[in-house]
Amino acid sequence: MAKDKSARSTLPPRSEQDKQKELKKGKAEALARRNEKLARRNPDRIQRQINSFKEAEESGQNYDHVIRSSSKR
Repeated sequence: MAKDKSARSTLPPRSEQDKQKELKKGKAEALARRNEKLARRNPDRIQRQINSFKEAEESGQNYDHVIRSSSKR
């Protein structure tokens, strides 16, 4: 049996364009939120963590220990 073509729900081309615009807008908003979140982070704290990782690497410690101790600060 052949399917009835009139029963299919198809999006008109205009709706597809609107859908693409909404998708693009959503991605742009998510990128803006992510950039804002990264901008708010404390660069001094991040630098301390980097230094802790470098010290741990030089001394041969496990990184898990460094992560736990740096998060308590």
